[in-house]
Amino acid sequence: MKLHKKPYKKLHNIILLLSMGAVGSVGAATTTITGTTGGNNSWNEPTNWNNGVPTGSDDAIIGDGILAIVDSLSTTSYSGTLTVGEGSTLRVRNNPASDSLVPFNAIGTGGIIMKANATIDSATRADPVYPSVTLDGNGRFLSSDSDADRDNRFFTGQISGSGQLEVTGRNVEVWTFNSTTSNTFTGGTLLSAVDRYVVRANTTGAFGTGDVTITPRANADLRSAVIYFSANQVMSTSATLNLAGRGGASTTGFTTEFNSNNGLIFLSSGTTNTIAAANFEGNPIDPGTYSGGDFTWLLGTGTLVIVPEPSTALLGGLGVLALLRRRR
Repeated sequence: MKLHKKPYKKLHNIILLLSMGAVGSVGAATTTITGTTGGNNSWNEPTNWNNGVPTGSDDAIIGDGILAIVDSLSTTSYSGTLTVGEGSTLRVRNNPASDSLVPFNAIGTGGIIMKANATIDSATRADPVYPSVTLDGNGRFLSSDSDADRDNRFFTGQISGSGQLEVTGRNVEVWTFNSTTSNTFTGGTLLSAVDRYVVRANTTGAFGTGDVTITPRANADLRSAVIYFSANQVMSTSATLNLAGRGGASTTGFTTEFNSNNGLIFLSSGTTNTIAAANFEGNPIDPGTYSGGDFTWLLGTGTLVIVPEPSTALLGGLGVLALLRRRR
């Protein structure tokens, strides 16, 4: 009997390895668009992909340095992830032949992974709803065409990773942060501008754990984003709010031409947001508790609390103690 044990054991091991291999091979297929680096590569052209245009449960990858153009009405949806490679751009635009809306199916539903300096460009009148986003590097979302004016863009999934999130909005667009889970990305939020637009932070932790910065467009009017703080603690308590620009106004001062808002920050009623520091056009704002009207850039009946850094508070306390000793 001893002579037969080893052959049976080897056969058992072979069957086990084969079964493990079969299980490991089950899952989504991966397909990569390579095309020509820096060229306009059609998403819907099968020859641009190494494994066909994404469909079903495929995971899609845009190779590094690739501009992938989506402008076909027949763009197929898929449930896998989308990885936008380093320095690459996914651009969804209206169909050039009919000017019809192109479905926003190229982003998939399984989540977006953005490598360093990756861009997603919604150059269309369609209203994209973004799933979860992982920022492996700095990632940028923008709308490069006037077709997107006055339209909506939604972040509904969690945003995570170590990169910075940049949103570049255009004329009266609305970008809404609606994730049901607090975002955890650490690289900060940069809100740059082609023209005046609105950002609605509707959930706690909308801006992750890093600083939030508003910068104006290059034009002399300095139009920029306006943020609605529509929940408690849309920013981290350790973050800094850096403000520049004029919302929808001109350089002569703030006006009410933009959504009845003449400031940069609107504090919704009943909300409280505590942050570590704030700067307006490079000038620090003193620690304190503020509401709409306390500054030209601040509107609404909610509360913004700026807490001094622990070191500053400690120095202030030591100063008070020293003064008391002198008086004694």
